[in-house]
Amino acid sequence: MSIGDRVQLREAAEHVLSEDSFKMAAIQMKESLRSSGGYHQAVDEIFDFN
Repeated sequence: MSIGDRVQLREAAEHVLSEDSFKMAAIQMKESLRSSGGYHQAVDEIFDFN
């Protein structure tokens, strides 16, 4: 990864972490995943798909 890419990645991360809208969306996603069984359920669904 080049220095320019690292700078761009850091700037993007800082932007996301500073915006309340991103925080609220992450909280909603967390609640949705938990209410649907979490990652354990997701893994089970993936294995059952075959």
